[in-house]
Amino acid sequence: GWHIECSTMAMKFLGKTIDIHGGGRDLAFPHHENEIAQSESLTGQEFSHYWMHNGLLKVNGQKMSKSLNNGILLADLLKEYKSDVIRFALLRTLYRSDINITDDLFPESEKHLYRFYQIFKKVAEKPVAGQEEPTEKYMSQIEQDFIQTMDDDFNTSELFAKLFGWMDFLSQELVKKNSPYILSKIVTKLKELFGILGLLQRDPEDFLGFVREKYLIKSGLTEEVILKKIQERTDFKKNRRFDLADEIRNQLSEKHIALQDTPSGTVWDVEL
Repeated sequence: GWHIECSTMAMKFLGKTIDIHGGGRDLAFPHHENEIAQSESLTGQEFSHYWMHNGLLKVNGQKMSKSLNNGILLADLLKEYKSDVIRFALLRTLYRSDINITDDLFPESEKHLYRFYQIFKKVAEKPVAGQEEPTEKYMSQIEQDFIQTMDDDFNTSELFAKLFGWMDFLSQELVKKNSPYILSKIVTKLKELFGILGLLQRDPEDFLGFVREKYLIKSGLTEEVILKKIQERTDFKKNRRFDLADEIRNQLSEKHIALQDTPSGTVWDVEL
């Protein structure tokens, strides 16, 4: 009955032959093979030109299913993470492969996106006026990376490996203080292409601020308290009480707050 229902619905609404039929890889047999057998026996025509079987969602190694009552609601995830964190986590795996949802999956994706938006922010802060330089080789390579991997059976796993490479390149060039114009054009091209997947489209300040606030709430700290701790640490260092200064750094680190000493003073950030 189940197999007949699907053939009937497909023929009623899509015709005797459809372009693409999708479904979980666990449905290839017997469900999809039965659909083919009964539909093509009836019509004498090909039932579907292409078949796309996606991997399964697993939770700590077990298939996500109603019977196991181990489902995760998207609405609950969106209370904790921005939507692009969820997209990033899922798209890092090729659609035909299983995704195992562990406790680290979404925090790890948030960590990567946090770094990406930090890089975007630093690039945006660099003045680019009057520094135009040829960027064709960079634009061409980024487009080639995107098109080749997506043409390769929507290979988002390989695409993300390319993305990490471009982000590392941007980070290294920022340290070298090379052309802000070229870096700006690279960021624009990455945002343009990955916008197709609904990624890298947020204002960096918005994303970074959201994550910082979330970690501050979890740590039970406020920015005012952190700044006070930074001042105490600075005073200890001036008085050569480095042991007490290190103790403050360690206390904040335990609450996922990282300190960085710069020529203009000590700054803080969340430690993901």
